[in-house]
Amino acid sequence: MDDNAATEDGFRIERCTGFLNVPCADASFAQIAQTGPNTTTYSDTGLSAATSYSYRARAFNGAGNSAYSNTATAMTPFPLLW
Repeated sequence: MDDNAATEDGFRIERCTGFLNVPCADASFAQIAQTGPNTTTYSDTGLSAATSYSYRARAFNGAGNSAYSNTATAMTPFPLLW
């Protein structure tokens, strides 16, 4: 994530669990983390296998929240079956 905000107090990160190639509705996102200012990375751990996760973020400060970032989606690997 690029830090394009100049006056942020931090970022709020939201996640949606969904299905591959099915976009999440806005109401499906939930905040999972809040970072400090100038943060450019975030690691999400403890995820389920074979699951699609979508993420978005927005900056915040005393004046309120920015618009949401673009949504990024990734799928965790399927477990190996022997």
